[in-house]
Amino acid sequence: MRFHPAPPLSRALLGLMLLAGAAQAASSHPPMQKADPAAIAAGKEAPAPQPISDEVIGQEYDAYRASVKGQKMYTVSYILLADEKAARQWISKLKMGAPFGRTAREHSKHAPSAAHDGVLGPFATCRWSKDTIALLDSLKPGQIHGKPVKASAGWSIYRLDAVKPLEPISYAQYKEQLLSGTFRPECPWVPPVQVDVPQQ
Repeated sequence: MRFHPAPPLSRALLGLMLLAGAAQAASSHPPMQKADPAAIAAGKEAPAPQPISDEVIGQEYDAYRASVKGQKMYTVSYILLADEKAARQWISKLKMGAPFGRTAREHSKHAPSAAHDGVLGPFATCRWSKDTIALLDSLKPGQIHGKPVKASAGWSIYRLDAVKPLEPISYAQYKEQLLSGTFRPECPWVPPVQVDVPQQ
């Protein structure tokens, strides 16, 4: 009996059958998992992280500068009291010379600031509500707001300690902080370019 080579279509079908068999065999095994670092052969190192380009950092820096444009930094001291009557009484005492820091330490219900003599610290405009910004803008540095402000946990007393325009950090500082993972924006902000910074 003489052998005749298979026509091209039959060869193609044979190839598909072989591929299908291989796929079926592969499907009977669990999917491959990410290799464990300990399983990497000795002498082979993981590829080094790629450096972040100055172009990408420049894009992020421009967006950071835009996020703080026109912002102010308010340094504020704060006392939180349980009721309005007590807050009014303490505002009068403070205006007559009672020490703000001691009053905050001994009477404020806001533990984080009470531990620092009532000082909340510097925060940008974007961190305050519109009503609080209006309140702070009505004060001069060192001045206590004349009325207690209703808060979710009681009544608040505000003193404006300082206010100044928010100056963005320099490009060099931004780059250093970004690459070291220590950058903390003054305003809640998501960079336009997500950068996976390798940690040392």
